[in-house]
Amino acid sequence: MNNILNFSSLKGKITFSYILLILLPFILIALYSYHQSYQFINSEIENNSRKTLTQVKHAIESKMSVLKNTSINISFNYTLKRFLYEPYSQDDFSSYEMYYSNIRPLVHYAKTYQRGNLNNLYVYMNNPTIPEGFGSFYQEDRLHKEEWYMPFIESDADNRWIYLANEKGTSSNGIFSLIQKINADNGVYLGITKIDIQKNDLFSILDTPEMNKEHIFITDSNKKVLYGNPTSKQLDNISVNSATSYNKNGYKYVIEHVEDLNIYLVYVSKSVISFYSQQIIILFTFVIIVILAILSFYLVLQRIFNTINRTIEHMQKSTKDGKLVPLEVNRHDEIGLMLKIFNKLIMQINDLIQKMIQKETMQKDAQLKALQAQIKPHFIYNTIGLFSAKSELSGFYEISDAFSDFGKMLRYNMDNTMYTSLWHEIEYVKQYIHLQKLKYEDLVRFEANISMELWDVTVLKFSFQPIVENSIRHGFMEGSELQIFMSVEQVEDILYFTITDNGKGIPMERRHTLNKSLASSPQQKEDHYERIGIQNVNKRIKLYFGSEFGVFIDEEVEEGTKVTIKIPFQEGDENVV
Repeated sequence: MNNILNFSSLKGKITFSYILLILLPFILIALYSYHQSYQFINSEIENNSRKTLTQVKHAIESKMSVLKNTSINISFNYTLKRFLYEPYSQDDFSSYEMYYSNIRPLVHYAKTYQRGNLNNLYVYMNNPTIPEGFGSFYQEDRLHKEEWYMPFIESDADNRWIYLANEKGTSSNGIFSLIQKINADNGVYLGITKIDIQKNDLFSILDTPEMNKEHIFITDSNKKVLYGNPTSKQLDNISVNSATSYNKNGYKYVIEHVEDLNIYLVYVSKSVISFYSQQIIILFTFVIIVILAILSFYLVLQRIFNTINRTIEHMQKSTKDGKLVPLEVNRHDEIGLMLKIFNKLIMQINDLIQKMIQKETMQKDAQLKALQAQIKPHFIYNTIGLFSAKSELSGFYEISDAFSDFGKMLRYNMDNTMYTSLWHEIEYVKQYIHLQKLKYEDLVRFEANISMELWDVTVLKFSFQPIVENSIRHGFMEGSELQIFMSVEQVEDILYFTITDNGKGIPMERRHTLNKSLASSPQQKEDHYERIGIQNVNKRIKLYFGSEFGVFIDEEVEEGTKVTIKIPFQEGDENVV
């Protein structure tokens, strides 16, 4: 056990990592997944139960709504209210004619049209002069002994649902009745309409095949069962205060309330708690299996590391005293592969040592040759410096300055570096212009408008001088001053250098041809030798930075020439001169 907890060894680290990064997260994920599964199952049971009850409640309320509309249509009928309000004359045939032809059909048609929804329809009249008849019209005094009558008459409610469990002349299934007051337009009480529907008809949706009616029962607020066969224990467990859901004594209860009937729809299903208890046992079994897996993993790991340790000892012996000797490989597993790689590494190290010895010898020879090669350019620089000093002593200051600039340009040219700073490149162009002034004097002017923040950016050497040289060679006009202007614009990570002059310019067709040549692959040869400087700059830019960069000649400019050089922005390097 101490070896297992020894975190300084690789074996202990792997074992600890196995427990911490694999087993522990797996156990936590298993517990979390189980908890989520429990919550999900519980939620699904509740949702499905609630969905079923909502469907039942909607069907019941739909039938109630139909019966209520029928009751309102009769109770608010103008002809009926006028008939019940006016005295009925036994001697006047017109009273009977209205009773038979207008009032009787009103109720008869309603009973016929709603035959599938209602059991019967009655009109109880408060007018004693109207005779009872036609199986639907009765005097109101018949209702005086009903328990619900006086509370309803004395209340402010216009209608109410009541449950009649033992209505005379009906089945023992019980009847729900909708009672509705009939009032004249001036507020005078005229009577009551009463629509009956059998309990089984109101709850008929529960008898459809898709309903799990063995899980559903219906009670009133006193827990009197109106539908279904719940056990006494289930009745005791339900709470009929409001629509809710809860677990109790191993069962899941979901309750919906139908307010107008004051009844409660109850869906009972087996709770997932018992399932949860079974899973606890499974979880403990899983923990024991995990512990056994850790011990088994350690035993296997110990055997593997014993083999690795023996291999390490052999590797240490093979490198003793600085001698790199390959090992004998007689295994075909991962350790054998490691030994093969070790042997290959030893062979590569031996080869590298031999190559380093050869390189050091060759480098010493190269250094001797380089020292000899430095003698010739050093002699040239000293000779040019001598000419410059002699010219200055003789009073030829312009020639002295020209020799000095030429010496600087020559030293710049012979420097083998590929890149330089923008400041050094501009200085090189200015030195070239000074040389040209020997021929053109003040007829050639150069100006560079560049922000000091960009002086240290890195550019390719000889990117601008060939362009300026072309401006002088091909743009200079006798007797006119040639002005060359250079500027730079930074757009995100790209620099655009623009060199313009007021010289002869280039014909439109010629510009188009040159731009087509400049846009071509850098491997293609230029077809105009007089533009070799521009082509050289363009090719080097494309080779070093990519084909999207290079030199472009403006085809829209009307006078002179405008050349744009596009290169990527590169921060200044202190090693670049």
